[in-house]
Amino acid sequence: MTLVDRFKDEGYLVSPGIAGSFKGDVDGFISFVKHHQPGINVIDKGVLDAFNSFLKGGFSSNVRVLCNYELDNVSRDLSTWLGFYNKRYDLLSSSLSKRGELKSVVSINRVDRLINRNEFSLVGLVSDLRETNSGNFIIELEDPSGTITLLVSKSSPAFGLVRELVPDEVIGVNVRKNGRWNFVDTIIFPEVPVSDNKSCDDDSTAVFISDTHIGSKDFLPDEFQRFIDWLNGEWGSKAEKQLASKVKYLFFAGDLVDGVGIYPGQEDELVIKDVNKQYEAVAGYLKQVPEHIKVILSPGNHDACRLSLPQPPLSNEFTKPLSLPNVTFVSNPAVVNINSGPGFPGYDVLVYHGNSFDYYLSNVPRLREAGYDRPELIMEFLLRKRHLSPSHSASLIAPSINDDFLLINKVPDVFISGHVHHSGYGVYKGVSLLNCSCFQAPTDFMKRLGMHPKPGKIPVMSLKNKKVKIIDFES
Repeated sequence: MTLVDRFKDEGYLVSPGIAGSFKGDVDGFISFVKHHQPGINVIDKGVLDAFNSFLKGGFSSNVRVLCNYELDNVSRDLSTWLGFYNKRYDLLSSSLSKRGELKSVVSINRVDRLINRNEFSLVGLVSDLRETNSGNFIIELEDPSGTITLLVSKSSPAFGLVRELVPDEVIGVNVRKNGRWNFVDTIIFPEVPVSDNKSCDDDSTAVFISDTHIGSKDFLPDEFQRFIDWLNGEWGSKAEKQLASKVKYLFFAGDLVDGVGIYPGQEDELVIKDVNKQYEAVAGYLKQVPEHIKVILSPGNHDACRLSLPQPPLSNEFTKPLSLPNVTFVSNPAVVNINSGPGFPGYDVLVYHGNSFDYYLSNVPRLREAGYDRPELIMEFLLRKRHLSPSHSASLIAPSINDDFLLINKVPDVFISGHVHHSGYGVYKGVSLLNCSCFQAPTDFMKRLGMHPKPGKIPVMSLKNKKVKIIDFES
């Protein structure tokens, strides 16, 4: 079929010379015309220029998956766990040892041999943390050479950070030896460096959603259909419709469906009790998304794949209906590069559902005080650790000897998550932090957890300057 025939099949006439000058994604172009050039019957130079303007000087809607976990069939035993933690330790300790704040890093087994030297630095894994009766803290720190007991006194400059420590994370410490005690003066987290605030000439946008929980009796179909209608330029104010016309990317950070057998008694909470039919319902919505919008799908703990992190992409017998031309499946977590173009490297987006969030909300006092209403604080916390689930008991993990997919090795431009059903936005050292709200009404289980869901509050990020606008599809 020729290009002209294809346009004719879609109901468009083609001006002379246009077919020969058009190079690009035909489906995306037709989708653009349908949704952003309504009433057009003839494909002429003006329409083509409008499409090229949408792509802004070469910024194509490309999606490059930079970090993606693929399911393996490797059997796991104790040696796998040892290799997993050793790999994590090696990477983080190498980074920490180069930090200027740490002075003369030594291995733990050399501490007792230090002569005439009362100050030194260590890098190790937190194996235990406990508070004494007098209100001081004791840290058990270990590295491959041994274990050491450290004291953080109430008068120490490090005391303000000691409650931020969690089991199994890798940290650096500056230590002062006084008699038989090793006092911690400074605690240093792996941290992310300050990154450049990227910008480009493309005035397009990316949209971030999660936690639709389709199949649940508490799924909000009217609100979600408003969102779909908005993407098609059929809902919202004039300004909101104008914003919709700029959307190039739609990220989905997990929990597309409510699943089946996720928790006891869930069947009573479902209106679609077959997981295959739940994904068919998801596909029904995704088919309404304009074809020029690239959709990136990542799983969550309610989706039809294993619970252990990292979760592989949603590409199995349950999710075949989602295999659409504009859909890219990625793992949880994953790193995706979008919108690269001439002279611009694009934006690296870290996608993580947030499976470990509950643990840190329960175990870190500062986060517990803020609760589920400030998800951006949890995201900042994990960036400082350079790991999405540093504590062994924070989430189920399937370890890999060769890599730790939960390690934040490459610093992203944008970090998105979901899970807590509450929108959140922040910026930490140049990294944009976005939590994606939900399309599910508050459940009894959420209320018992102390969650205060805010459905339908969807962040839309400008690809020109990373500024974020929240659109409310609930009201």
